[in-house]
Amino acid sequence: MQAQKLIVIGGGGGPMAGVELHKKIIQNTLNGGTDQGHLEVLHLSRSHDIADRTAFLLGRSRVDPAEGMFRTMQIAARAAEVAGKEAVAGIPCSTFHAPAIFTHFMQLMEAGGIGMKVVHMIEETAGLIPQLAPNARKIGVMSTAGTRAARVYNEPWNRAATRSSRCLRTWPPSSTTRSTTWNGA
Repeated sequence: MQAQKLIVIGGGGGPMAGVELHKKIIQNTLNGGTDQGHLEVLHLSRSHDIADRTAFLLGRSRVDPAEGMFRTMQIAARAAEVAGKEAVAGIPCSTFHAPAIFTHFMQLMEAGGIGMKVVHMIEETAGLIPQLAPNARKIGVMSTAGTRAARVYNEPWNRAATRSSRCLRTWPPSSTTRSTTWNGA
């Protein structure tokens, strides 16, 4: 039997998003009726060290949120080492997944020698839409101005749409759009 991994939640990018993810993990774990049957989760919510993602993306701040999240993952990597577990991390913040932030974060992880798997929330979501909602005509997304400006959902959803013969359209087609929808064929 494969050893259970340590789930790491990189919180602080909208602290309630981390709380909600943690809650969903607990609610959806088959635990055999015991507290001990739950998955091992390390939830680090370090808002003070995760710079405002929207301000960074819109050029109102030069403080890169990737750096604070990297420090959070350094703490998580050390905790996983002490626990003797392999870790897999998730960052429940759409705006953090903007390429200008996420790519730099992954570069920091690699340069820092942290070999932890990091789940890309947007890519995973885009890949599941055709499976979970094959007849969906529209998928709505509530997001920050930074997420819209960086068009965080567009490229992953376009790739998924290509694989499933659907198309993603944004209206109006600008970085200030208020909604992004998945329009099925």
